[in-house]
Amino acid sequence: MTYKAVHAQATIEIANLCALNTYIVCGEIISLYIRTFEQQNEPLPAGGAVAGDTEATVH
Repeated sequence: MTYKAVHAQATIEIANLCALNTYIVCGEIISLYIRTFEQQNEPLPAGGAVAGDTEATVH
C-alpha cells in the first residue's frame, strides 16, 4: 500500500507527457498541411476544410 501514492504520481506525469506529445504532433500535422498548400501555390480552403470533406463542401 505504501507505493500507491508513488504510482498515482507517476500516472499523472505520464498522462501529462502524453497530452503534451499529442499537442506537439497535432501542431506538426497542421504545419505540414499548411506547407503542402504553400508549395502548391494554392490558397488554403475557407474554414480549413480538407479536400474530400463532404460536410464542409457547399452543394
